[in-house]
Amino acid sequence: IQGYPFRGKADVLTKGGQGIVDIKTSTDIKSFPYAAKKYSYDVQCYLYCKLFDVSHEQFKFVVIDKGSLDIAIWKCSKEFYDEGKRKTKEAIKIFE
Repeated sequence: IQGYPFRGKADVLTKGGQGIVDIKTSTDIKSFPYAAKKYSYDVQCYLYCKLFDVSHEQFKFVVIDKGSLDIAIWKCSKEFYDEGKRKTKEAIKIFE
């Protein structure tokens, strides 16, 4: 990505490698969007999409509530992906 080596290990690649599922746990499943921003999961979304050559629509988080074991599927928006791209480019500039 931009001439730099990145690597990642997807939790699940769908059949044919056309999608990515990343599994996350949470103490409060309803606050996952906040946690995704806090922990820069947008960067993970961007990098994995680039590494595995899939669109952001094909990347999903499966979020498991640690207490209740409820499960939610969280789809990545274009804005989420774009923010990850912006953060990655910013990090590369700092690295250079």
